[in-house]
Amino acid sequence: MQQPYFLGIDIGSTTLKAVLLTRRGRVHHTLYRRTRPLPDAMLSCSGQCHRCGACNLGSLSKTIDEFLASAGASRKDIAATVVTGSQIVDELQRFIQYDTYVSEVSAHVAGARHYFPECRAILDVGGQDSKAMLYNERMQMWMSKMSGICAAGTGAFLDSVATKLDIPIEEIADRVNYDSELEVSSICAVLSATSVNKFKNRHPIGDVVAAACRAQARTVMSGVGEIFLDYRGDIVFQGGVASNRAVAYYLHEITGNR
Repeated sequence: MQQPYFLGIDIGSTTLKAVLLTRRGRVHHTLYRRTRPLPDAMLSCSGQCHRCGACNLGSLSKTIDEFLASAGASRKDIAATVVTGSQIVDELQRFIQYDTYVSEVSAHVAGARHYFPECRAILDVGGQDSKAMLYNERMQMWMSKMSGICAAGTGAFLDSVATKLDIPIEEIADRVNYDSELEVSSICAVLSATSVNKFKNRHPIGDVVAAACRAQARTVMSGVGEIFLDYRGDIVFQGGVASNRAVAYYLHEITGNR
């Protein structure tokens, strides 16, 4: 008889993540996929999303089944399923039976402390928001702060910069000129994008990309970073933007923390 697996699913604003764990907690298989639009032919809306599932939840269910199959498993092999993410909705239970929902903050803290048991500070920058988490020693509990509705301190901003500069988002950090002193607005995503448009034909690409990544770091810290104001120590950087080492570089420059 095959040993049972444990399935974790994170449905975010721009990506779907899944992980299959063994009973001993070992990572057996993973999935990290950008959200994909469906072909137009499939978008015949019935107006009954909780039943239909043709355009979203049904597609998600199929993706998870394919993910399990690629790992040599199926839903009957799953002992427990836990979900998190900003796009979790009540209707999901009709398509993916899950046992527990946990908040994104709880998931980030649990994940960070699994790999870094002494972790006391976490910064998550995702597709649509950013979150800062700090352990309060006096109160013996985790405190958190979430960004507002502006896209400037999120992955959506870097996506727009990559599009305007015609650079794959995965290559943004490779293009950065760290010696550049060029600045773009960090107040608003729209103003930042306007600055990128204005500068892209007047300055080297490396300078423009550096300015955008620096602006991203400044905006993240002004939005949620005040929670780290008196903190000195390592910060675990998570979320899609954590893959951008240039943003991590500028965050270190601003905070003085590794």
